[in-house]
Amino acid sequence: AAAKKAAEDEAQRRLDLLRKEKEKRIARFSALLMACCNISGELSALTDIITEYPDLDINMELETDRGSRAIVRAAFNGFNVIVEALLRWKGIDINVQERDGNTALHMAASRGKLQHKLIVEMLLFAGVRTGIPNRAGQLASTIGATPYLSEVIRDPRLLHPSLTSMTAMAATTIQARNRVEQENLEAKIGL
Repeated sequence: AAAKKAAEDEAQRRLDLLRKEKEKRIARFSALLMACCNISGELSALTDIITEYPDLDINMELETDRGSRAIVRAAFNGFNVIVEALLRWKGIDINVQERDGNTALHMAASRGKLQHKLIVEMLLFAGVRTGIPNRAGQLASTIGATPYLSEVIRDPRLLHPSLTSMTAMAATTIQARNRVEQENLEAKIGL
């Protein structure tokens, strides 16, 4: 009986240790993703995160008080290269909402700078739902920072026919940035 109890205690201790390690891993993933999507906007950082944590949920809450989500934060900050990369992440929910109900489309539409326009177009091209209200009952089309953004969200058929080439241009930018980063790394280590 004592040996059985000791074995059960050891099994429980191992389970607790595994649970703690998983919690630490998720916390690290969340912190790195938040830094990438909300602060730095660096593609290389996102690439490292994807490589290190391919099994974790990209749609998870990053900040429990706000319910922040990676794609929403990146869209808000105008990190179009990050949004482009996130759109390719397996399992990404392009319609995910933060606690206030805002989606990536809400955030990009409300800003109106050139990079936000590109994000709106990428999201529309990717099939984002345009009829999702936030907690205030607002649709992304009603909070568009420019008439163009409001109109194109109401009717995505108004998108410029070269959207596919704009998306391709964003992909080319990603590849060029990766090449430069690789060359810089090789130069640092003397290859």
